[in-house]
Amino acid sequence: MWLKKPAEDKMVGKEIDLEKLHAIIQPFITHECDTVVLGCTHFPHLKEELISLAPQIQWIDSGQAIARQTKRVLNLASPSEHNKIVRSQDNSWQHKSHY
Repeated sequence: MWLKKPAEDKMVGKEIDLEKLHAIIQPFITHECDTVVLGCTHFPHLKEELISLAPQIQWIDSGQAIARQTKRVLNLASPSEHNKIVRSQDNSWQHKSHY
């Protein structure tokens, strides 16, 4: 089982099944991991639940590092190369060019 499905469920307002989430992270607990990097943009949405299920693990949110790298890459590109994809209120994705 993977974290992607519960993360996507939470992003659209669905309730998280904590028993399933616990089963997903059980290998981290079993192997006594002390730190796990949430390396996908979806996973930090589950950080609160992950902390409640395994407080002994340090759950690292990589979102800030991803944001810094994105900013760096955009700063290197010319404005004509910039594109923006945004989520509308109805949760659909829209492409906006040249913001």
